[in-house]
Amino acid sequence: MKFKFLIAAAAASGALAAAAALPAIAGESKGISASGFKNEDSQPYYPITNSWADYTMYLPGTSYFCPDQSLSQNTYDFYAQLYGIESPFPVAASAWTYGASDMTLEEYVLINQEYCQSQGYDVGHPVTITLNNGQTYEKLSCTQGTFHEDFYFRKIGDYFSFLTFKYDVADSDFIRTLISMIVSY
Repeated sequence: MKFKFLIAAAAASGALAAAAALPAIAGESKGISASGFKNEDSQPYYPITNSWADYTMYLPGTSYFCPDQSLSQNTYDFYAQLYGIESPFPVAASAWTYGASDMTLEEYVLINQEYCQSQGYDVGHPVTITLNNGQTYEKLSCTQGTFHEDFYFRKIGDYFSFLTFKYDVADSDFIRTLISMIVSY
């Protein structure tokens, strides 16, 4: 199944661009869809829905969806530069990885915690949180100077699913607002 992040409203504005082939998981597609609306300030936001991971999140119309993000062993549903192609941060991303059948969520978070520490990040302790979609995540926060990277990990069957937000401390309120708008599919 193929999905184009290019929707009619976004295509007209040139705000979003990318295409990705989505794998089937347990016989079902990880259905991602998008449509547009404007917030109370007339700024366009686009809902990005992942029915497999049970969330809809809203990203600004300025978002640039980077094509072919295949970093490490993860498969990215999307990797979006939220202020456009010219601005590498802030970023919102959704990814999943194989290999969860013989590993607990806690073990997976620990591996990521150790990796981030090896890259020079100050890494906080994982915190269990529930987002507005009703799903429980292990949140791991990493900092390096004013740069932050927050991971929201979940185990779904034999896969690990996670949301990532990369941002400068100046964008903290903006990122908190995006996270607060994550709702159930």
